Amino acid sequence: MNTDQYETLIIEVVDDHVLVITLNRPEVANAFNTLMARELYQLFEHIALENRDLRCIVLTGAGN
Repeated sequence: MNTDQYETLIIEVVDDHVLVITLNRPEVANAFNTLMARELYQLFEHIALENRDLRCIVLTGAGN
């Protein structure tokens, strides 16, 4: 999984079973825009098609 291809997401593979997705638009309280929605869709599609043995996906936001 190429984690550098996203402008609005930070992807961290914690181990073989855990993935952390950070919404990275803290300047607007991580509000969704078209690009972020498209990137999330593409990421989840990739995860579903890749057939990884993920057991947990943590979705969090950057900033305070």
